[in-house]
Amino acid sequence: MDFYLNELSLHSQFISADLFEDSLKAVLNCKEVINKFDHNLYINYSLHQSRVSAELTFKDAVFKLENNLKRYVANWINKAGPFLDDNLHDGNFTFNNTNINGSSLAHAAFKNYNSSSTSELSFTPSNFNLSPLTVEWSTKTDKKSIDVLNFWGEDELQSFFAAQQPKIGSWESLLNYSKDNYTNLYFADNLLEILRPEPFSKAITERVMELLSVLNEFEGCLKNKNIERINEIRSNYFMGENACFTDESQGNKRKFKKELTFKHPEKQTRLFCPFHGKIKHLYFRIHFNWPKKTSEKLYIVYIGPKITKE
Repeated sequence: MDFYLNELSLHSQFISADLFEDSLKAVLNCKEVINKFDHNLYINYSLHQSRVSAELTFKDAVFKLENNLKRYVANWINKAGPFLDDNLHDGNFTFNNTNINGSSLAHAAFKNYNSSSTSELSFTPSNFNLSPLTVEWSTKTDKKSIDVLNFWGEDELQSFFAAQQPKIGSWESLLNYSKDNYTNLYFADNLLEILRPEPFSKAITERVMELLSVLNEFEGCLKNKNIERINEIRSNYFMGENACFTDESQGNKRKFKKELTFKHPEKQTRLFCPFHGKIKHLYFRIHFNWPKKTSEKLYIVYIGPKITKE
């Protein structure tokens, strides 16, 4: 599914820079959720001229942000994107009897009519904080009403994606799903042998999928040299006291060196992989080869109970 940022949801509603910044940060949090689940948030070029307030366009308001946030948002809306292509469809699109030709909402409605799954992400508060958004499309010969799913909060997006997750009932189906969907990762062929003796757990499965999704996106960004997003993922998931991905302590590296060394998934060698993703439930771990060379694949060499238990 593709998501489009709804530039129409900026309509001069913010009376202070702080309120706009709060709303923008909420959008960025939603963007992170969308990316985490391996979807894209597209931007319409007209976003630059959308009115944040009576005095400021979106572009003007971004210029007034503090430096780090300003740099991130400026890169996103000017370079990184992704961006919508020009609308090539005919007819008139309206929402609440207002012409919306050329907007991301019109584009989403057209895509949905043609069997593509496209949703909007709106700023909040705004006149567009409702779902679905019903768009009227009129041509010379016909008139159609098209519903577009709309989000404006991180919790709603999380719930939506959770509902889309497949019903996985075994370790084997978890691994099959992971290999089919996290295609930037390379999975060792003995993972099922490691997992099979353990009782199947839905809680562990959900956390494994969350962590693999992050690693899958991370590896994709490394391949595409998306520096901004690479730094963002590192900051959010690899750094800090509660990081999801961490290295073993020096003591554990020495004490459990043999146990933390795995058969290379493709070569007749072995890989020392102390770096791991943490699953608190029953103390499971995902071990992978990090740090790694840019040209090297990201190998998932172990999913199972914590190895370094005393």
